[in-house]
Amino acid sequence: MSIDHSPTLKTIREYRERNGLGPRDDINLVPTSQGWPIFTGTRYHEMAYKMVPGAEIDRIIVKSQTSLDTDVSDDEASAPEMIMFSFAIPLNANEAAIDQHAAEPAAEDNLNSGLLTAKKAMRTYVTKIQETASA
Repeated sequence: MSIDHSPTLKTIREYRERNGLGPRDDINLVPTSQGWPIFTGTRYHEMAYKMVPGAEIDRIIVKSQTSLDTDVSDDEASAPEMIMFSFAIPLNANEAAIDQHAAEPAAEDNLNSGLLTAKKAMRTYVTKIQETASA
């Protein structure tokens, strides 16, 4: 999800500063991370939770769009930050959530695939804007 909520953007900036991260460094959190409660209080966590009823959010990743190697400068980016969530989904009411270690490689592959798709979409968008501007 692209982040366009000013208080959440401020939370991200402050988190990076407090944790010695650069302004474009990724934030990776799991439920045992010290910063987990900070990001579970955002509107984006609530939206993600509602998207997959019954699933537990087991990872939060915040990425700067420029960390996706887009061709868009800071001034041109309409939403400079993205937040992504990973879910552990119970197999059924009597079983625990899928083992995190077993699911991690698949989740990483899914995340990388999604990031590649977002990168391609952003490049297409920028190309179309450039074509329109030069016409």
